[in-house]
Amino acid sequence: MPANDLALYARFTQNPVVPVDPVNPVNPVNPINPVNPVNPINPVNPVNPVNPVNPIQPADPAHQDDLMDDILPATENTNITATIKPANDPVKKTKQSKELPKTGDQENILYLLIGLLLIAGTFGFFKKMSHK
Repeated sequence: MPANDLALYARFTQNPVVPVDPVNPVNPVNPINPVNPVNPINPVNPVNPVNPVNPIQPADPAHQDDLMDDILPATENTNITATIKPANDPVKKTKQSKELPKTGDQENILYLLIGLLLIAGTFGFFKKMSHK
């Protein structure tokens, strides 16, 4: 909507803002040679490397990923049998039905009709009382 006969006034104060020079910041501590740099100068070759005292060496590096050797040692008497159930196993089959499972109160229609009858009776009672 246009403001036909409405005068708007605003009060502004003028505070000069000087932009910060990106080369020379406002509060530099030591920008050319920092005293305590967060990142070291040469992170690939540290000055004082820390070596572990007792490094852990694997017993057999060629088979360190083979966990089955520890769990089940291979012997000639080891027999592994697997039971495979066929696809038409009667235990796996489930009977499908188109009905929903019966849960909750089965007499809810009766309670619903009684409630609606009571509400209608209450409205009818108050309507007769208001006409008297």
